Amino acid sequence: LKGMPNDLEAPAATLCPDITTVLDTLRQQAGAALCRMSGSGATCFALFRDDDEAKTAAGVIADAHPRWWVAATRLRGSAT
Repeated sequence: LKGMPNDLEAPAATLCPDITTVLDTLRQQAGAALCRMSGSGATCFALFRDDDEAKTAAGVIADAHPRWWVAATRLRGSAT
């Protein structure tokens, strides 16, 4: 996935610099393996290797940015 960037990220961040702030915040979290903007920028996300790292990061981010919607979730299914 690291070799598959979102081509809309740079132009969207130019129009809405908050995208860069969100992605930088995600990248600073311990265990963040991959951080991306989804689609045209409605959501940014980070993938973590384990649940504890994801939950910790969600708590840290929610405390630092109480107006952001933050959730730690799990991906289900298998990669094919």
